[in-house]
Formats: sequence, structure tokens, C-alpha cells
Amino acid sequence: MAGQGWRLRAVMVATAALWAAAGAVHAEPTAWPDYMPRLSAGVSESPIDAALPADVAVVAPDSTVPPGIARWSGVWQGWACISQVCDVKLAVEKLSPTGAALAYAAASSGQPVFTERTDARFVDGELVAQLKTGTKLVLRLRADGDMEMSLWRPNAQLLSAGVLTQKAQARPYRRSTERVPTPWAEDGKAQTLEMVVYRPVSTPGPWPTLVFNHGSTGEGNQPAWFKFTSASPKVGRYFAERGWQVVFPQRRGRGQSDGLYDEGFEADRSRYSCLPERSLPGVDRAIADLDATMAYLRQRPDVDTTRLLIGGVSRGGILSVAYGAASHRCSRA
Repeated sequence: MAGQGWRLRAVMVATAALWAAAGAVHAEPTAWPDYMPRLSAGVSESPIDAALPADVAVVAPDSTVPPGIARWSGVWQGWACISQVCDVKLAVEKLSPTGAALAYAAASSGQPVFTERTDARFVDGELVAQLKTGTKLVLRLRADGDMEMSLWRPNAQLLSAGVLTQKAQARPYRRSTERVPTPWAEDGKAQTLEMVVYRPVSTPGPWPTLVFNHGSTGEGNQPAWFKFTSASPKVGRYFAERGWQVVFPQRRGRGQSDGLYDEGFEADRSRYSCLPERSLPGVDRAIADLDATMAYLRQRPDVDTTRLLIGGVSRGGILSVAYGAASHRCSRA
């Protein structure tokens, strides 16, 4: 009996150790990106709206649910992904002290509408759910009542992040995507450039207009990144709220613009080149794209041509300085 008791205690200790180890794994802190506090709640930039199931029903938390957990209850909406291009909706339908029943929906122009109901559990103050796509959804509440969300695969790779809210949201701008004519053609077909436009809703045009130029793509060794349309909702919102129109032109081969992206690559196009004989022609090509955009804008009735501002980020900022330094292109109003 003594031997059996010793073995029983050993099994119990081993079992407890396994449970402790499992708990330690599940309780490992989420590696939230450090930019999360700078993200604001708002309306997504997706042309497709996420849609929760029609039978979503939120059950009011009962007395067994602590007030801090009861804050999670309700329907949330907002955005995720770079440039807020994913529309997200979330319903916390039913809460318990240890978890919640969720309905989650997401949509964007690059993916079909996704909807799933799932159970989530509280881990160190965060609500964690495993989606059928294999991704992990992690949610946490802010002090102001908004919710931060992140998607991970499997656990350490961040796929997207964003902010959800229960507050009413409205855009202070109208967003559209337009095509800019150019003097170039390829295989007999005229080439055009994609341009994302943010217009104020509070004032009629013509508007003072900011032309905001995108940057490069790191080292230029990720061709898939060339096709990402670059536009900043934060910049667009800031200026639109102040009565400015903002345009984000995509140079040849970038985003959904026609043509080849060729701004100073190595001979095998494996990456950007640092050789002047290869990089400087790329600058000239980018300037030519900007020339086409500016010529188009100067003809538009919604543009106040006496107040045209040009700027950009990274390579786009350098391009703007180079363009502005050319006296035949720019003048003071």
C-alpha cells in the first residue's frame, strides 16, 4: 500500500506539473506591436462591408459576470490591416467569468467576406479565440472603452491589427479611386496611373490639394509589395478635416497603375541598385510619372491650382523635394 501511495502521489505531481506547463504556455504574453497606442478608432477603407450573421443576439451579462468583464459585451466595429483596408465587425454575444461566445466578420477588396462564430476565453485580461482559418484572434480593451484586435499565425506571426469601437463613426471625407491619363502606351494601349483621392465633405470645391507621394518597398526584393496601393487614411483625414483634398498617385507599376515599376533596379531586377547609372534613371522615371499627375490635376475643376502642395514619405519625400526644386515645374502663388 505504501508503494502504491507513493506511485499515486507521483502521478498526481506529474499531472499537476503538466497542467502547470500547459497553463504557462497559454498565459505567455501577447507580443502586441508597439505602434498600437497610436492607432485610432475609425471607419475602415474597405469597399466591402463585413456582415455579422443576421441572427446575432447579445445577451446582457448576468450578476455572475464581474463589471470589468461586462464591458466586453455588445457589437463592435472598426478596421484592421495596413491603411485600414479591412472592415471588421465583432459581436460579443454572451459572457461568462471565464470566456465569451463571439461572432466575427471581416472583409476587404483582396479577400472574400469571412464570418465565424466561435468561443473565446480570457487569458491575462485578453480575450483569445482560435478561428477555423488557423489564425488566433486576440482582443484587449483600452481604458477609453475601445478595443484593440490582432490576428496571429500560428501564435507569433502578426497578420494584422486594428481598432474596434462601439462609438458612432463617420468619415469626414469621401474616398475614391481614379485613373490618371499619361502620354505612354504599351502594346498599343494607353497607360494610366491609379490615384486614391480624399475629398472634404464639409466644404465645396475647388479645394486646395495635397499630392502625397508613396515611398519605395524596402530593398526592392519583394515584387508582391509593388502591387500594394499606398494611401494613408490618417493623412487623408487630417487634411480633409481642414478643407483640403488629398491625392495619392501610384507611380508606374505600383498599386494598380499600368506599366513596369522600374525605379533603379539591378540588371536582374533582384533589388534596388545603389549604382548612379542605374538609380538616377529611376529618379527621372518617377519625376515623369509625377509630371503626368500634376498636369492632370492642373486641368481639374475641383483643384485650386493656386494652392497645390506636394509631399511624401521616404522616397516619395525625396521625390517631392526634387520636383519642387525645379523652377519650371513649381512657382510660389
